[in-house]
Amino acid sequence: MEQVTDSYRGRAVLVVGADGFLGVNCIHALRAAGARVTILSRRTIPLTAGIVDAVVHGDLTNPETVHRAVHGQQVVFDFAGSTNPVRSNVAAAEGLSEECIPHLNLFNTCAQLPAKPRVVFCSSRLVYGKPRYLPVDELHPLAPSSFYAANKLLLEHHLQVLSQISAFEYVIVRLSNPYGAHVPSAPNGQSIINQFIRQARRGETITLYGDGRQMRDYIFVDDAMDAFLRCAAAPPCRNEVLNLGAGHAISLGDAASLIVRRFGGQIRTMPWPHDHKAIETGDYYTDLSKLHRCIDLPPARTFEQGLAQVPIEIPDNKLPSGMANRSAAMPIPHQE
Repeated sequence: MEQVTDSYRGRAVLVVGADGFLGVNCIHALRAAGARVTILSRRTIPLTAGIVDAVVHGDLTNPETVHRAVHGQQVVFDFAGSTNPVRSNVAAAEGLSEECIPHLNLFNTCAQLPAKPRVVFCSSRLVYGKPRYLPVDELHPLAPSSFYAANKLLLEHHLQVLSQISAFEYVIVRLSNPYGAHVPSAPNGQSIINQFIRQARRGETITLYGDGRQMRDYIFVDDAMDAFLRCAAAPPCRNEVLNLGAGHAISLGDAASLIVRRFGGQIRTMPWPHDHKAIETGDYYTDLSKLHRCIDLPPARTFEQGLAQVPIEIPDNKLPSGMANRSAAMPIPHQE
């Protein structure tokens, strides 16, 4: 942690997607490292307004707003966007306008500045589709099975082109299945593990599609943020694509059982819905060799170790008015 603090003390950093799970956790990590944090948010009162140095109110689709946000920044962490691959396959055109245009505006604005910040873009392991071999390294063929993943890949390519024409620096992190603390109250847009934890805390039933045997390397969010911060500061990560996961796998069914043991609730199984089955990738876990060549990264927590650090009680931040009664009826996310 001392190495990370030395890299960020007094450094100007912008976080985009600051009201989401990853954005909030990134802000906490940056504050602990001594960074000067600015966020761009559409909320009147963002979730982290009380702990950041500056808030720029507005939308990524507004060029003037984006310019105000990125001017003077040394690093930009981009966590903006939805986390719903299933929905993306029934709203492809909407995804292009809502999931791509805002990021492209951000990237282009950063590339046009005289003093260009390094952009760290959170991509997804879903750009690989169904793995042809395990563990998955960065040379694995790219075969998205959802427009969500295809849009992530489009944005990766956009960053790579910008780097060739404008001396623009980026780091692309293909993230695998994060979970942990500081989860926003609204149940939509969460990872499957965070959704399971929410349901278990409430004594509700966790639903597993199929037999739950698919393997994943769920990464505790503190470990993920440590890696993101290190990647943003390390020269060897310049203009690189890096996989990020825990490096050790557990089945979704075993993960759900551990969640129920710690938080309560119960588990049921049901057949795969067609729209979810269409994008299910089967087993996935990450080859971290390239990441370890680029940065000095401590071992990630096991799933049991990470789960033990998630509070048992439901956090104080309540659902927005009118949300509580319909939260149980909302669809659970794609079982990444």
